[in-house]
Amino acid sequence: MTGPPEARPVTTKTKGLVAKLHKKKFRKALGLYLAEGFKTLHDSLRLGAKAHFFILRRDKDRPSWLADAPVYVASETEFDHLSAQETPSGILGVLEIPKPCSISEWIRGSRLLILDSLADPGNVGTLLRAAHWFGFRHVALTGTPVDVYNPKVVQAAMGSLAALNIIFPERANLIKALSESSSQVFVTALEPDDFSPSAYNPNASVALVLGSEAHGLDAAWFHPPFHRVHIPSGDPHPPDSLNVALAGAILMRELSLAKKWNCKPRDKCVPG
Repeated sequence: MTGPPEARPVTTKTKGLVAKLHKKKFRKALGLYLAEGFKTLHDSLRLGAKAHFFILRRDKDRPSWLADAPVYVASETEFDHLSAQETPSGILGVLEIPKPCSISEWIRGSRLLILDSLADPGNVGTLLRAAHWFGFRHVALTGTPVDVYNPKVVQAAMGSLAALNIIFPERANLIKALSESSSQVFVTALEPDDFSPSAYNPNASVALVLGSEAHGLDAAWFHPPFHRVHIPSGDPHPPDSLNVALAGAILMRELSLAKKWNCKPRDKCVPG
């Protein structure tokens, strides 16, 4: 029985490919992205990510869980030039971007998360990790979102990208598909509702829609049969909004526990 292939010195061609993958246009064209960190790579591989190769800093030991993909060794200076992190961990991998499925296939999931025009990589990565934790494994990014394979998103998601079924549909197409589906769609807002949502059915599939803190959701989301959902504040003088990643985690937790929701005619829906 043979062991894993021997590590080789990093080549100029390999370094050139890694440099390209710091840019969105090359990630999209090549269908590859960078992931850094021992935990991120370990979780990504454990969850089914396909690796093309790894680069290990010379002072780091090769972990036993590395896949059979080639492993290259780089000096500290070489690795620092290749890394997207301020404090490089000493390992990076080039992983394959899965081919997105169709909206009709995606919408069959029982817990759906839609991120509309979220631009902050840290928030998007945190939401992807929270979605994985709470079982919202079907994620759609609409509008003008940040690139989900941006190194900052990948770092914040910490391997959860490999567990999620992610699509990038046009907003209008997704709204139409959700409107025609049996999913209960909850859109987040700060203001009370102006239509009458029905009672929450914990046995039906649910979709949660989150928008940016700066601009909120597009007006196209606010119409029946979608339900506007509001997180009440416990302070008489609250801040103007919650961080979107925090709000998303709170709502995904409530939905994942299948709690009853208080939905009154011409009023907002709140977990409770």
